Amino acid sequence: MPLATPEENSVHRTALLLCLTATIAIAADTPTYQKGTVTRKYAAEAASTAQAYYDLHGDTGTYHIETCANFEDGKSVEFRVKGNNVFVRRDGGKDLKCPTVIVSGTPVSYKKGTIEGYDIRKDYYSSGNGSMSARNAKVYELHGADMSYRVDYCGMFQAGQFTLGQSVDYRVDGDRLYILHDATKEYSCKIEGTRLPADAKPGS
Repeated sequence: MPLATPEENSVHRTALLLCLTATIAIAADTPTYQKGTVTRKYAAEAASTAQAYYDLHGDTGTYHIETCANFEDGKSVEFRVKGNNVFVRRDGGKDLKCPTVIVSGTPVSYKKGTIEGYDIRKDYYSSGNGSMSARNAKVYELHGADMSYRVDYCGMFQAGQFTLGQSVDYRVDGDRLYILHDATKEYSCKIEGTRLPADAKPGS
């Protein structure tokens, strides 16, 4: 078998070098994923609506990320981190981009309650030109875990509308009661009164 000429050896070395360089480049571009678990969390400043976010617990630490998808609590995911973003691997598709967030306030949690009914109250207020105007306010009766509450003006322009028997998640902060809706938002309601529920146990 004839020996390769110097020119042929040079071509072979160049081809080998190009192949090796391409292999290294492909390996460098291949993202590295780690396994993690997602948990929905809430935090709030005093007298303010809560901030919803996810805690993503991974091998290298815990990341606070936006509610970029509707993950179930405890869901296992594979993810990678790049800059201020977390990318969650999805089957057969583009990675889901979830920006990291700064969490302010302290952690909050919710109790279960039931809307037991409501009354309509007519409120009067000054319209600014010396005359009085009237508006109807829905006053809801919320049967809570350890107290019953009368609340009204839930959300801007009374956006919070509830039905008899509706189950709600709520928390209390001072003279405000916050009702969770759409999993990540809250209606802020004014507490007009409280009473012990009829089924309250003595000493509770």
